[in-house]
Amino acid sequence: MDYHENLRLLAARTRFAVVAIWGAIATAGLVIIGSLLEAFGIADSMYGTAPLDLVVMFSYLAFMLAAVISIVCVGMWIYRAHANLWDGGTQGLEFTPGWAVGWYFIPFASLFKPYQAMQELFTASRLEGSPSVGTAPFAVRKWWACWLGGNVLANIGSKISDSANPDTIMTGGILSAVGLAIVVAAAVFLLQLIREVYAGQIGGATAAQVFA
Repeated sequence: MDYHENLRLLAARTRFAVVAIWGAIATAGLVIIGSLLEAFGIADSMYGTAPLDLVVMFSYLAFMLAAVISIVCVGMWIYRAHANLWDGGTQGLEFTPGWAVGWYFIPFASLFKPYQAMQELFTASRLEGSPSVGTAPFAVRKWWACWLGGNVLANIGSKISDSANPDTIMTGGILSAVGLAIVVAAAVFLLQLIREVYAGQIGGATAAQVFA
């Protein structure tokens, strides 16, 4: 594909990714509220039949659907953004477009490889030095710290909530809500990364150098 087609695809996938992420953020907010309602015994999405119980249950389902859609859209965006760098002949790249996405699904490696791939994408797109050398920009570090930390807390809270002990259920529900709130922060930081990478690849002299 030529320069203009690359930009057109990146622009379209950026729009899709941003909309999908906002959808996940919105439904995550409902899940956070639902988790707190369940933690304090106000709602029961598992066994309850009251209207509030059903609303909480459907908010969980909506979030799961929104999360899957956002994962697909963000994955497509990451692939296209990395492919633009390769198509433009950017030197010093370690991650291919396929592996920039694929590392998210490899056990253990998913804890650090996606972070390195995003560092490479961010620095190369914005022409901030060698893409594989040096400390990752703060924008990348805060995104990844929130993504990992939030997921760890949410998973711990979910496992604790499986207990039949009411006090433990409350603790687990609160931890799940806090963890998901941190994941939402990661999503907001990801929006920032997407916009800055997009701007770097299409903007003036930067775009000309990236796609030279």
